[in-house]
Amino acid sequence: MKKRTKVIGFICIGFILVIGLIINFYFLFKNIMLELGDHVKLDTENYLTAVEVDSSANFILLINKKHKISNIIYLNEISVEGLYHKKIEGKKIEKAIPSIVENLKNARVFDEDKNIILIDYGNQEVFSKVVEEFNKQLVIYGVNKEITTDSNTLQNKLIHLNLEFKNNKEKDLKSLYYHSLDIVSKSREDKKPNINQGKKENIDQYALNVYNKLLTYSSSISNQTKDDLNGIDITTINATGDYENEQYATKKSWYYIKDYKVYAYLNFSIHGKNYDYCFLGSNQYTKDVCLS
Repeated sequence: MKKRTKVIGFICIGFILVIGLIINFYFLFKNIMLELGDHVKLDTENYLTAVEVDSSANFILLINKKHKISNIIYLNEISVEGLYHKKIEGKKIEKAIPSIVENLKNARVFDEDKNIILIDYGNQEVFSKVVEEFNKQLVIYGVNKEITTDSNTLQNKLIHLNLEFKNNKEKDLKSLYYHSLDIVSKSREDKKPNINQGKKENIDQYALNVYNKLLTYSSSISNQTKDDLNGIDITTINATGDYENEQYATKKSWYYIKDYKVYAYLNFSIHGKNYDYCFLGSNQYTKDVCLS
């Protein structure tokens, strides 16, 4: 009887330990994902439509099938100043638009003379809801701006931005997304203090920071290809860990996982100069372009 009691006790203790490990792993993974960068990963799978806001701040709202703002495509630096890192993504239209108007007003974007053009990208129901919500929030926040409407297509927008149109929803949305990241990076780069910028020892550490985050993320992944849709967008990982002084790898960068080892090529462009780092399965790197 005592022996059976001991066995049951050991089983209970083991069960509690397993539950504890699962909980700890969940919070650890959650924190890791929060550390991987400010940019929200592009959601192409659930994309429904888009609405462009053309004013002093110019940006596109990507809207998913749940009528939530999945991503903000920044089209100029004023939109970055007003909306970047404001936790708008993931909110339904009725929650996101008030936040957008409030942040743009706080950034004094509406002080400019330019009125607001809302541009429909193909879903009249969603577009009408966005127009209605913008009109309502402008009144609530005391913004005296006239809204006019227009329509456009992703194809025309890509051509207007001198981006290649591939007639593939996923690839075309990625083109817009990477264009947006370039604008964000330029905007953040322009605002960085000159102190310590471009020092090689700092850039070496940036590369190690990104690689170590990839190691943490991939600790339980045996294999993952470069183009795996479940992978991390490497250009969204803040290499400095400091959101007042951010730095991101360029879209030339890539990584893959083979037999639990991370292989990565990281490219940084700082003040017009390129810095290359090649990691071949360990944090020992060479300052060169990876061939594979």
